Amino acid sequence: MIIIHNISKDNDIPLYIQIYEYFKNAIISGDINVGEKLPAIRKLSTDLGVSTTTIENAYMQLEIEGFISSVARKGLFVEKIETLSSHPHDIEQIEVNETNYYNMNADKETFDFKLWQKHLTKTINEMQELLITTPSVNGTKQLRKEIAKYSRELRGANCHYNQIVIASGTQRLLDMLSVMLRDRVKNFAYESPGYKKAANVFKDAGYNLIKIPLIDSEVDVSSLTNQGVDLLYVSPSHQYPTGTVMPYNNRINLLKWAKEHSKFIIEDDYNSILRYDVNPISSLQGLSNNNEVIYFGSFSSLLLPSIRISYMILPKDLVEVFENSKHRFTQGVSVLEQLTLASFMNSGSFDRHLRKLKKIQKKKNELIVSLFEKYSFVDVISASGGLNILFKLKDFEEQVFKNASSEQLRIEKISDGSLLFNYSGIAYEDIEHVIKNMLTVEEL
Repeated sequence: MIIIHNISKDNDIPLYIQIYEYFKNAIISGDINVGEKLPAIRKLSTDLGVSTTTIENAYMQLEIEGFISSVARKGLFVEKIETLSSHPHDIEQIEVNETNYYNMNADKETFDFKLWQKHLTKTINEMQELLITTPSVNGTKQLRKEIAKYSRELRGANCHYNQIVIASGTQRLLDMLSVMLRDRVKNFAYESPGYKKAANVFKDAGYNLIKIPLIDSEVDVSSLTNQGVDLLYVSPSHQYPTGTVMPYNNRINLLKWAKEHSKFIIEDDYNSILRYDVNPISSLQGLSNNNEVIYFGSFSSLLLPSIRISYMILPKDLVEVFENSKHRFTQGVSVLEQLTLASFMNSGSFDRHLRKLKKIQKKKNELIVSLFEKYSFVDVISASGGLNILFKLKDFEEQVFKNASSEQLRIEKISDGSLLFNYSGIAYEDIEHVIKNMLTVEEL
């Protein structure tokens, strides 16, 4: 005879869940035997003083999950349940590294949250019909049109908005490309030193990787043909991590190589708009005939790292390829965020934001360089743009890294031994204190 204990009407847990849990635990533990018949619904509802609906719901949950089964005109019977050797109830604590390097964040001074909220509210109030639609894999037409205009006016690009694809980060776009180009690309080449995460995407997708050493900021074009390169990844306007600019002649020769051999070039234009010595360098895509260059841009460092919006401009020849393969992908950027950014750009707010951002970051850049130069063991290599300063240490590297770690600062070590320091998240008034703590060492 089955007797149910510990069912309480004062409990926050619904009664049918309490009854279901009782039976489930009893069946798993063996307190109720396999083949045993459960009490009739009306009898159990009378015994417990609950409605028949409550009992029906509990039994239905048990039957759906396979704990019991119904036999016509006979009733409900307990099924045989497989058990695990152990069934832990305590959640084991697992440690993960969630260190937030605050120099990699955004500086609150650079972003007007109230203005962004104004455009967000405007989007919610005026674009509700678009907000209830399923996101396009390409991205919203409104944002793609604004990006096309921005790319033409500020980056010298040559494109129609239907060549633009929006995604939640550069790596996601690279994932998409690796799927799209699988049938026509075998060998993926990238600059060395360069953006290793891009290489990792194509490595994981099964492509052959080829490192192309940079010599005086140039790519040896003849080596591309000799090594059978099918797809080349470069950052010509602000090379990562060196910050150098690819000479004009080298750009033209790369485009000639791509055209003559029917190859593609990925142009990563990350942070090229943030230049402090001269005007931003025009894009490689703008020099092409719209068939050789796959252009990558991002808003993450121009706005906030939490606003994960990146985009690529496809060559005309790849638009159809994307259309034929886009059923494999989903859009990872919310429509609300895309439309808010489109409104932000269309109103002129983005242009004003960029001017403010460049002014603040240039001021910070100049101060950091001046502070670095006070230390005899520090050599500044590049600081002309972006949000990074490339430098080398003649000594005390271990101690500087230890100092940086204690200050929650990240320094990236490059393959040639140089070091990359991102200062985007450090407020101007904190810079002197931060640099002093990072570079103060005990000289023997």
